[in-house]
Amino acid sequence: MEASQFIEAINILKAGRPVVFPTDTVYGLGVAVKFTDSPEDIYKLKQRDDGKPIAWLVDGVDALDEYGVDVPDKAYRLAEAQWPGALTIVVKASDNVPPAFRAKDGTIGLRMPDNDTALRLIRVVGPIATSSANVSGGVAPSCAADLDPDLLKLIGAVVEDDAQASGTPSTVLDCSHDKPVLIRQGEAMEETIFTVPIEYVSHTKKNNINAKLWTSSKFGSPDNPGTEDPKAVIQIVHGMAEHIDRYDDFARYLVGRGFVVCAEDHVGHGGSVNGPEEYGHIPLKGGKNIMVGDVHTLHSMVARAFPDVPYVLYGHSMGSFIARAYIARYGDELAACVLSGTGNVPANMSKLGNTLARFIASIKGETYHSKLIDGMGAGGYGKKIENARTDLDWLSTDPAVVDAYIADDKCGFMFTLGGYTTLLDLTGEVVTPECAAKVPKDLPVFFVAGDGDPVGDMGEGVKAAAQLLRDAGVKTVDCKIYEGMRHEIHNEIGKDQVYDDIATWVEAHV
Repeated sequence: MEASQFIEAINILKAGRPVVFPTDTVYGLGVAVKFTDSPEDIYKLKQRDDGKPIAWLVDGVDALDEYGVDVPDKAYRLAEAQWPGALTIVVKASDNVPPAFRAKDGTIGLRMPDNDTALRLIRVVGPIATSSANVSGGVAPSCAADLDPDLLKLIGAVVEDDAQASGTPSTVLDCSHDKPVLIRQGEAMEETIFTVPIEYVSHTKKNNINAKLWTSSKFGSPDNPGTEDPKAVIQIVHGMAEHIDRYDDFARYLVGRGFVVCAEDHVGHGGSVNGPEEYGHIPLKGGKNIMVGDVHTLHSMVARAFPDVPYVLYGHSMGSFIARAYIARYGDELAACVLSGTGNVPANMSKLGNTLARFIASIKGETYHSKLIDGMGAGGYGKKIENARTDLDWLSTDPAVVDAYIADDKCGFMFTLGGYTTLLDLTGEVVTPECAAKVPKDLPVFFVAGDGDPVGDMGEGVKAAAQLLRDAGVKTVDCKIYEGMRHEIHNEIGKDQVYDDIATWVEAHV
């Protein structure tokens, strides 16, 4: 930008006349609001209906205080997160906005552009009421070469720089109401999927729970709200001897389908341990309630960040048993539940294993690793797969998935006796009619599993678990068994169909 251009533009703006200048989105046509009574010149030059409001370009978040009134906290958080950038925030106009610049409903749109030339102009003359530098209905110019020569003949000054504008108008979000309303989808809120770390104290009182939120720019996060609500929040409850990062692909797919996703590493798993010696250990005393309680803490935190958004629980494997206990306690806080890779071990078998595990723990201690108990549980599943390449082929038919699991030092560890008693407490509870009777009758539940999954007795245990809820009067209980798939259907060859089925089912039930 030439200094002479800048000085000439400042003088013309102070004279109350319009200039053309670059912004981060398109070239703008603007007037300095402190030096003119109205945006009438812009309307005339653009041949535009004077009923359409014209936003102001400002130089910072403080403009919301000066030119807005009753501005909601969400507008401030959006500005702090997105400015400078291509987001126009509409708020109720304060008395500092002349009536001629206000929309008919008494609002004003404010934006801080991400362009040095535009900001330099604003910092000299104050806010600039700006529209795209084209005749109404024409193409908005993204560079000086695209400017309309006929329009330029009527303009007092043109400022150019070397920065290339995006060519996409800003997103316009009306924050003058109780709930933000998207007026125009533009550049700022193009969907970018990202994760947000979450941490909170476990019910063990000794561990910090590592959790994560998968979201997008349009849905936002607890600290940086987005422009629209997701279809639902889906909370993943992961399985035994694994961690939440193994669900990253699935979670990102769900965000792409319009959901926000969250998950936590259980006590004894992933990032929720104080050291590798804690892998697989859950306190023997109260372990079941700790697991359910930690899931509920995350639920409460994320639900507060996304109020009035349906909340769905997705439990896999051990997580499905936690989820089944959860919906008997907190099912009235959910819109739906998906149960993956579950089973239906007879209550007397769980009781027998639990009694034995507690007996050994009374001798060896609850942190002891018992090959006997493990062989009766997860350690025995590999024997049910014919011609298995590894002891963990029961997880998936995809060798790459199995090999990645084996190579992951946060996976595949043996549970302690404390961990197994917790798991057996869960499996013993959720197969009872008494537990099923506590599930809300209007809560839709979807059981999914592979027909080669030994956890679900090759599909038969899954069907029995579904029937248990039907017998308890739950109105919507759907079940799908996938042919040729094993335990981790979300990590199977053909997982795209599983992803779609789950997302489609949730969409239909929230």
